[in-house]
Amino acid sequence: MNELEREQAIKDYLEEHTFASVKDLSQILDASEATIRRDISKLDEKGLVLKVFGGVAPAIETKNDRIAKPFSENRVRNVEKKLAIAQKAAELCEDGDTIIVHGGTTAYMLAQEIVSKHLKVITNSMPVASLLWRESKIHLVVPGGELHREPELFLGRVDESKNYYASKSFIGAQAFGVRGIMETNPVLIEGMRHFLDCSDQIIVICDSSKFDLNARVVSCPIDRITKVITDSGITDVMKNALNEMGVEVIISCDP
Repeated sequence: MNELEREQAIKDYLEEHTFASVKDLSQILDASEATIRRDISKLDEKGLVLKVFGGVAPAIETKNDRIAKPFSENRVRNVEKKLAIAQKAAELCEDGDTIIVHGGTTAYMLAQEIVSKHLKVITNSMPVASLLWRESKIHLVVPGGELHREPELFLGRVDESKNYYASKSFIGAQAFGVRGIMETNPVLIEGMRHFLDCSDQIIVICDSSKFDLNARVVSCPIDRITKVITDSGITDVMKNALNEMGVEVIISCDP
């Protein structure tokens, strides 16, 4: 297979997948990993794919796709609204509960709010795990895997032999709407999907700015979502639409 054929094969693969690792493409295309990396770099320079850590994702298609920010940058955005949302989410956590807390800055603030509770928390977020380990006596479960530094998530195949089950799962969002949770970062998408079937309730925690955004991939469809906790900036149109789709909208007390 020559270079042009490999490039086309990579683009074709990304038509059906949100991420391809260098290792997987090397096996699929019967080429060395060094060759695949060169192909990815050339495609990225042409704007045909998006080069990401460990592999490649579909090319950024819209301006709104560029909203994904590292954890460290998002941590200082809309802090007061996120804190109010986290406090409202913490009210739903009762002593004895097992919950899943995903990555993201609002989820981190939720972790800060539950340190005094008696809970079992499953998380793939390094900041959440570190905080709960230092400051609480919570029964902490970290499935583990490879650390992806920008979103600060551990990502690996969930061991189905272990009992990763929770009554509630709290998930942030790059973008959210009537389609569900939408993401661009393939690491976040894969990490989220590993846990979608592990909880009774999926609760989205995001500020109202996320309703004005769009991202490429629906990582959690709206019919899997039980509640969304947001601020008073949500429009009546969006609130009514979500209610009609069976999603309870909880408004935090804005600062």
